[in-house]
Amino acid sequence: MAFLTPDRTYTEHGLEIKEKLITANSGVKYYSNRKLATPDHKPAWITIHNTADIDEAPGTNDAEQYARATFNNNMGDVVVHYYIDEADCWHILADDTVGYHAANSEGNNTSVAVEIIMDGSGKGYDLEAEDRGALLAAILLNKYELEISNLTTHYRWYSGKYCPVYILPHWDEFKAKVENYLRKIRNGSAVKPEVVPTTPQPNKNYLTYPMKNMYVSQNYTDGYSHAPHSNGTPPDYPIDDCGAGSDREWFYCPCDEMKIAHIYGVGTTGTNTIWLESTSKVVMPSGEDYVTILVMHPNDDTLGGLREGQTFKRGEKMFIEGNDGWATGYHFHMAVGTGKFAGSGWVSNSNGKWVNKTTGKQLKPEEAFWVDDGFTKVLTTGGITFKHLTAAKDEPEKAEANGKIYRVQIGAYKDRENADALAEKAKAAGFSASVMPYIKGDVDGDGEVTAADARATLRLATGLEE
Repeated sequence: MAFLTPDRTYTEHGLEIKEKLITANSGVKYYSNRKLATPDHKPAWITIHNTADIDEAPGTNDAEQYARATFNNNMGDVVVHYYIDEADCWHILADDTVGYHAANSEGNNTSVAVEIIMDGSGKGYDLEAEDRGALLAAILLNKYELEISNLTTHYRWYSGKYCPVYILPHWDEFKAKVENYLRKIRNGSAVKPEVVPTTPQPNKNYLTYPMKNMYVSQNYTDGYSHAPHSNGTPPDYPIDDCGAGSDREWFYCPCDEMKIAHIYGVGTTGTNTIWLESTSKVVMPSGEDYVTILVMHPNDDTLGGLREGQTFKRGEKMFIEGNDGWATGYHFHMAVGTGKFAGSGWVSNSNGKWVNKTTGKQLKPEEAFWVDDGFTKVLTTGGITFKHLTAAKDEPEKAEANGKIYRVQIGAYKDRENADALAEKAKAAGFSASVMPYIKGDVDGDGEVTAADARATLRLATGLEE
């Protein structure tokens, strides 16, 4: 299989971009060979699209496959400027050149198209693709002296296509992320991706976040009560997590095995606290070591049935969040240190706060925990940037040597709810799926029935276009 070779590779604000620009000699049938109809042919808009995450051939990625399919005339009449996924970014059409992506003359003639390749799963690789797309959009806005108001969607140009399908439901959040990157670029600040997913390796004892819903209501720098912990000597770095809502949530064993090192407060006026110690070294974003986790506020009804020395395996329920002691609502107060439980488990710091005591050092939560995308749903991180574990995408059994991309339709319904139900079944089975409006005869999916659809139908059926 002949993969694309970039004519040049360059890096802008930490984003590596591979460039191979379509020209009149490239043989791309739908190359416009026209300049943008704007002053100095500079883009007036940055248009965000989503295209489906696809099975990728060994040795390549989605962005390269879509770019290669364009050069091989296997993308119909669609020609965009950039394809970006979690691993790669390809620039295939000069920014001053008209593309075919908007199903609208103004959109094609005035904007640069960024196709962010996603599947809507919310897994680490999907989040990183979106994050990288936001950084690319900010880079382009800055390059052409545009503002955040010049960031737009395919749907703006053509309401017949709900695109970008995976980003539109949280467009304001995406737009804020782009604006944040743009502000950092213009201030000269260092720019780094916010989501850093890692594919877990077999037989590794990862320390993962211990709740199914992450809602960090207070981080370790908040002045309300945690700042004196983190800026004192010695410090610890506690967070409060209240979970998804009013229901009390479980704390799950976050590594291969943990034992209860000590329990304090049950049946007394002291604030209930439990110390959990790993029975073997765990793999953390900051390294590998034993860990001891301090957790406060579980009520007597959940700690009363536990005993010191009791062990739990990964994923087992341990205890439920509570409001024991000086607590405002149900939550866990958690702090992590390396090494084993030491002394009473507490030591008073220079600010008079009782902090976690272990035989090692105290860790910030992002240094200790990975977020397992298959286990924990992130609602809010409290401003903390965690590293993610995400399952590797399945490799296809076979790959086409000519760069063709095949889409599979598994159902068509008049009622949207039936289509949504089938899409959810496909996702539950491990496939990517999206629901798109269908117009009879619209083969290329641009929302219109044109001569291009007739050509595509002939090409699919006979290999001919006339």
